[in-house]
Amino acid sequence: MAKLSYEQEEKILKAAFQIMERRVERDSYVKTPKTVIQYLQIKLTNIDHETFGVIYLDQAHGIMGFEELFNGTVNCSSVYPRTVAQQVLKKNAAAVVFYHQHPSGCSAEPSKQDLDITNRLKDVLKMVDCRVLDHFIVSGTKHYSFKEQGLL
Repeated sequence: MAKLSYEQEEKILKAAFQIMERRVERDSYVKTPKTVIQYLQIKLTNIDHETFGVIYLDQAHGIMGFEELFNGTVNCSSVYPRTVAQQVLKKNAAAVVFYHQHPSGCSAEPSKQDLDITNRLKDVLKMVDCRVLDHFIVSGTKHYSFKEQGLL
């Protein structure tokens, strides 16, 4: 089998990303969390710095949209609860799913800061009647779900 060039690999990844994005937008998060994880793994795979994003959900937990809110360095990203709350209110979201990646690809385990900011965001959004359904950390092919681990 011939080795693909960087440009060919990039085209294939972009096509796969577009297919997954259409599939995720069409599906409901509650029905297909695995689809969201697959989408995030494709979306975040080639990013060499931390990003923090939000998936906005309607009352029935249908996906309203995705937004990358914060970019960081190779090992951290600052997340501001005020900005998250403003965007949730602007989008009129009833629930959200957070995501970020650990670009090293080593571990998807949350840091103390990951746990702290998730709890702060949950508390802030509770005041505006928006539920935090999950927070995914993606690291290469690994992922961590706060919901699956009983943290949400």
